[in-house]
Amino acid sequence: MGDDMTMNRFPNVNLKRVLLFGVGGSLLGLVLLVGVGYALTDIPDVNESAAASATRILYDDGSELGRVGAENRVPVEIKDVPVHVQRAVLAAEDRGFYTEPGISPKGIARALLTNVRGGGVQQGGSTITQQYAKNAFLTSERTYTRKVKEAFIALKLTRSVEKDQILEDYLNTIYFGRQASGLEVASQTYFGVPAAQLTVAQGAVLASSIRSPASLDPSKHPEDAKARWENILDGMVEEGWLDPGERRSQVYPPVLGIGEGPGAANNDLSGPKGHVVTAVLEELSDLGYPGDRGLVVTTTINNPAQD
Repeated sequence: MGDDMTMNRFPNVNLKRVLLFGVGGSLLGLVLLVGVGYALTDIPDVNESAAASATRILYDDGSELGRVGAENRVPVEIKDVPVHVQRAVLAAEDRGFYTEPGISPKGIARALLTNVRGGGVQQGGSTITQQYAKNAFLTSERTYTRKVKEAFIALKLTRSVEKDQILEDYLNTIYFGRQASGLEVASQTYFGVPAAQLTVAQGAVLASSIRSPASLDPSKHPEDAKARWENILDGMVEEGWLDPGERRSQVYPPVLGIGEGPGAANNDLSGPKGHVVTAVLEELSDLGYPGDRGLVVTTTINNPAQD
C-alpha cells in the first residue's frame, strides 16, 4: 500500500514541475522577445504625414473636386500654451502622462480585452506619447504590428525626450477637426483667438474634440460635445488641476461656426462641394485618417452633376 501511495504521488509532482517550467519558460520567452523587439526598434525620422499636406478629393472621373488641409498648421511652443489648456488635454487623453514610461500597462490590458472580444484591433489604449508616435512616425493602420512598434517607440521617446517636449510635439500634430492640425490653428478655427489666450472652458472644448473630431464637433453634435466637455472638467477636478469652485463657474463657451474662424483652411469651396468635402472628412476621421495627411480620395460623385 505504501508503494502505491508513493507511485501515485510522483506523477503529481512531475506534472507540477512541468507546468511550472512551462509557465516560467513562456514568461522568459516573452520577456526576451520584448527585449529584442525593443532593442531592434529605432526612433525613425518624422514622416511626411506629421507635417500638414493637402488631401485631394476627386470626382469619380478623377478630376479634382477640392483640396483641403494644405499647410494648415502653425507650431506653438509649450511655454505659450496656458497650463489649464495643457491639463485639459491631459485630463482628456492621458492623466498619467508625466509619471508613466510612455505606455500604460492598464490601458494596454483593457484594450487587449476589448480587442479579443471584438475579434480585431478595436481599441488602442494609447497614451499621449503613443498617439504622438503614431502620428509622427507611423501610420493609422489598425494592426497589432503597428501597435507594438508604437509602444516601443513611445518607450524610447520617454527615455530620450523631455516630457514637455513630447507634449509640445503632440499638441502641434494632433488633429482637432475642421481641417485644423495643431492647437494654434484649432484655437483660431474654433474661437478666433491664439492658443495663448484660451480660457479654461475653451481649452476643455478643444481637448474634448481630440477623441473623435467629427462626432464631437460642437456645431454638429452639441449635446455629445458638451457631455464630453463636462467630463473633462470633472477629470481636472479629480486630478487636483482645477478648483471645484472654479469648475462650478464654468459655462460652455460660444464656438464659431464651421469655416468662420480665421484659422479655417481656405478651400474656396461652397454649396454642394463644401457639403461633399465635409462628408468625406468626417468619414476619414471616423476611420482614423485625419484630413491633412496628403491623401487622394476618389468619391462616387459625378462631375457634371455638381456643375
